[in-house]
Amino acid sequence: MKRIVITGPESSGKTTLTRNLARHYGGNWVGEYARTYLEKLNRPYIEEDLERIGREQLRQQRAAGNSSTFQFCDTGLIVLYVWSMVSYQRVQSWLTEALERDKTDLYLLTTPDMPWEPDPFREHPEQRDWLFDQYRAYLDHHHVPYRIISGPSEAERLGNAITEINLLFPGHI
Repeated sequence: MKRIVITGPESSGKTTLTRNLARHYGGNWVGEYARTYLEKLNRPYIEEDLERIGREQLRQQRAAGNSSTFQFCDTGLIVLYVWSMVSYQRVQSWLTEALERDKTDLYLLTTPDMPWEPDPFREHPEQRDWLFDQYRAYLDHHHVPYRIISGPSEAERLGNAITEINLLFPGHI
């Protein structure tokens, strides 16, 4: 099984792309646990919440199993890394260690060229380009395999992502 994580700044089409890729390939889909967690939280989040979110995200990835050729994850630990740096100017050791053990085969980094959609859990509409640069810097610095997925429409992004996946994993299609 190949694990593909869709990552990138807020309101850049990650959830839609993840669902569409899982549907296209008949792959396993793992949702963004942070949203579920925050929807149930009756207080502002704190730094310790990031660990709870991350550990459950990992648990859900494992629980989704490997019965399919592909597992598509709507965000991953890199989101928590950038979130932690932006909100707290540091990263907890558990997260650094978990990222070092990560076995993701490919990251799809979505560009912020889609229209902004307001959402109570999105905090930085004016910083989407800067956040994109933070994700890209992380991926480059850690020599993680990734491709940039852009396009102003869902269909264009899906087509671009399919092209990249087919090129990178031709024996798995």
